[in-house]
Amino acid sequence: MVGNILKRLIYIILMAWFMVACATSRKEIKPFTKPIPSGNAENYKKANNLLQEGKELFRAEKIDESLKKAEASLATFKLADAFFLQGLCLTKQEKYSDATNSFSNARQLNPGSEQVLLTYAISARLSGENKKAIDAFQDLTRKKPSDPVYAFQYASALKNDNQLDKAIQQFQKSIDLKYAPPEAPLLQLAEIYSTRGDET
Repeated sequence: MVGNILKRLIYIILMAWFMVACATSRKEIKPFTKPIPSGNAENYKKANNLLQEGKELFRAEKIDESLKKAEASLATFKLADAFFLQGLCLTKQEKYSDATNSFSNARQLNPGSEQVLLTYAISARLSGENKKAIDAFQDLTRKKPSDPVYAFQYASALKNDNQLDKAIQQFQKSIDLKYAPPEAPLLQLAEIYSTRGDET
């Protein structure tokens, strides 16, 4: 039961990040750091138009159609935020391993984005790729050591990998940082102590 609650919590976080991306400037996820080659300018424009159509479809909960637009955009020009949208659609379809690959591609095009790194980490966790999730959440906790959500998610990934001592430290850190809901890390700690036969 706890696992299902955590899965739902992770999914809510993932969707929330996407809505932030849709509501903010396109600069939030930069598709390229280098100037666009002149010969590709038209393809870039076409790909971006397809991407915007895909975002609107996602907002309308038309996930299959949104995914097709994202894939059409990527077939025209490789945009980081098109990979990002593709990953969100695949997550919605519960194709977590494929979603992780999409977010990984987005990371390659936009390695400095915290948003892309978070979605990659969450997707990797949902797909059971704990090593990838641990590395990504560790990077996030280094970037924002005072963020309770990152500490909690990092701890959860460590717990799934049976690195229980490190998991306990991170769950405790998330409590100290006022993670909400506060009972979530407490439940996780209780489960670890119960499994190991420790006293709480």
